[in-house]
Formats: sequence, C-alpha cells, structure tokens
Amino acid sequence: VCGHGVSASLYTLLFKHIADTALRHHTGDLVEAFAEIEEEIAELVRPHYITAVGGFIEHRQGGALLRVAHAGHPSFLHYVAATGKVISESLAPQDAFGLDTGRGRTSDTLELSKGDRLLFYTDGVIEAISPTTEEFSFERLQDAFGALSGKPVEAVTAALRKAIAEHQGKAPRTDDISIILVEVC
Repeated sequence: VCGHGVSASLYTLLFKHIADTALRHHTGDLVEAFAEIEEEIAELVRPHYITAVGGFIEHRQGGALLRVAHAGHPSFLHYVAATGKVISESLAPQDAFGLDTGRGRTSDTLELSKGDRLLFYTDGVIEAISPTTEEFSFERLQDAFGALSGKPVEAVTAALRKAIAEHQGKAPRTDDISIILVEVC
C-alpha cells in the first residue's frame, strides 16, 4: 500500500477483505479476480496505489502448477531444486491497483517440482537503505536466497530478515519489509 501509518494500515485491511472476496468469487481465474479487485478499490485509493501478487497452486504428481498474477508487484525468486539455481521470475508489466495506463490484466503459469521454492517480497526489501545509503538490492537478495537453499523454510526467512536488518544498521526504515517463502512438497 502506498503510504505509511494508520491510513496505509486501514487500506491494507480493506484490500485484504476485497481481495479475499474476489478470489472466492473467481476461484482459479486470477484475471477476473484482479479485475473485480480493481473495480472495487481503485477509486478508494487514488491518488495512491496498491501493489499485489496472487496465485493458485495446483498440486500434481511430483510437483505443482502455479498460476500467478500481479498488480505492479516486483518479480519473484524461484529456487529450482533440480538444478540448485535461483532464477528471477519476471512477470509481464502490470498496473498497480489505482493506476490505469491501459494495460490489460494477464496471468502466467509456472511448472514447479518437489523441493522448488518461491520467494515473494515487497520492494522495501530490495530498497532497504544502509547507513551509507546503499540499497540492499535485488542481486544481494538473490545471492542470499541461493546461499540458504539447504536450510528449512523458517530458517531461510529468519536469515533473510537478519541480513536485511544488518544491512540497514541504524539507518531509518523507509518502507515495509515483507517476505513470503513457499516450498513445493
């Protein structure tokens, strides 16, 4: 949610309610769910905006299929268990909720295998500033995530939060820092 403080918190609660309802109405169809969210919330948040990412995971033999859509959200990281590599999953450019440049909404699908991990994060993670004004950066996040690939999920998220906090030191926090890690079992 663009902004800080009580108003941003209230918009977050409102958004969660609207998104939950839309996803229940359009189970499996993220484009329609996001269209409903846009219709419900756009006028309420302007001139600000809300970014989001949403997905459905369908379990399959030996893996899963991820259907994912976003609204102005950063790419996410994908640890591919079979190769031990971390890759960036870039999604087609999409408008944040409350912004309208005329782009249509789309969704993407991604085949996943057992042991694969997906790291979703807010822009506050990669934009976290050190005392010398250096950003944490996408590259630093990708490297840290890759180095932690053999650790349990809870240890990975704790270690990433610690790395970000150490990078920030005593520098003021300027944005939210949210991390969601999903592992295919």
